[in-house]
Amino acid sequence: MEVSNSYQEELRFIKAHLPAWKEVSNADISFTRLNSLSNIVYKVTAKTDIAPKDIILRVLGKNDAGIDREKEAKVFEVMAELGLGPKLYAKNNTYRCEEYLDANLIKNHQINEPYWRRKLAIALAKQHSVKVPGIKQMNVMLERIKETDLILVLNCKCELEGFTEEQIKKLTELKAIGTPEEQERVRDIVPKENLILSHNDVHSGNILVTKKEKRIYFIDYEFYDYNNRAYDAACLFVKSMVNFDVSKPPFFEITPSFFPKYEDVKDFATYYLYASRLTISEIDKLENDDLRLNDNKWLTEEIKSQLNEQSFAKELDVYMDEFQRCCLLCHYDAILWGVLMCEPKKAMFSFDYLSYAYERSKYYLNWRERLQKIGNIFEGF
Repeated sequence: MEVSNSYQEELRFIKAHLPAWKEVSNADISFTRLNSLSNIVYKVTAKTDIAPKDIILRVLGKNDAGIDREKEAKVFEVMAELGLGPKLYAKNNTYRCEEYLDANLIKNHQINEPYWRRKLAIALAKQHSVKVPGIKQMNVMLERIKETDLILVLNCKCELEGFTEEQIKKLTELKAIGTPEEQERVRDIVPKENLILSHNDVHSGNILVTKKEKRIYFIDYEFYDYNNRAYDAACLFVKSMVNFDVSKPPFFEITPSFFPKYEDVKDFATYYLYASRLTISEIDKLENDDLRLNDNKWLTEEIKSQLNEQSFAKELDVYMDEFQRCCLLCHYDAILWGVLMCEPKKAMFSFDYLSYAYERSKYYLNWRERLQKIGNIFEGF
């Protein structure tokens, strides 16, 4: 927790837009920096009896290369209006003030527990049903591949002064993923059908679970755009292997055992596809029905009695194929991000973007080979 003396600009913004805070003494306001890789985010607390007593303040315009802030703001407002995200209190080009939710971030180890896996599937289906006007329909993954010449970026990075010999070795090895042949493979991997508006950065750091109602909120819409319907699920499970809350270099660790088995993903997909057929009010009801979420047989019987089993099974097979392709794309996107963000001279305690890209490249190549040779990415299939 930090004292407010260092946050004069932030305090002026808050007091100008939140009437209840106007008369609160600066000495009675505290700032707590929250973990975030792409934003500067604070929980701001007033030590007096006002409402809201706690707020979230985001500092915008930092590390925002390639981010459409106008689109992000539009999505945030739509989600807030629908009750699918925190309320918006105020914003300008520098700051956004949001509702503080009494919630915890979901833990990586929870994501594949049956109850949470199903709840997350239903919550994603609900978010994917939202329509945000004014967003051009295009496949964001194809656009990213087209817009980023990975081999050119890697060559430019290698020419910079300050990288160690080990870092140059990693950059050189990563060039194998930037060749024209590999880029063509990546384009072939991208599912071209079933485009929906996706979050595109679903991981434990962007998933809040309220303490009382156990309601799920997805936050941070910086990368919101059209993508295949399975991409968010792929991000959810692939990134569940990654722990960013590590206090020593490279400031992350990967635990492959957290990635689910084939049957686990199939269970997730079954709930997702079933919920996708429901109205938002019906999805809400199912999301809060703990009895059914904990019943391993309920949905199977529901599909038998209410749907065409054969047709549903075919759609499930299609989704499972899309999911596996999207897992590869999730790794590939992490490689792009890590390479673009890495710098030769960095602070001693800063995140190691290059090592992150390099480690994710190992999974991309291994899983791509498995998908090509045996038709699936799952160990022990």
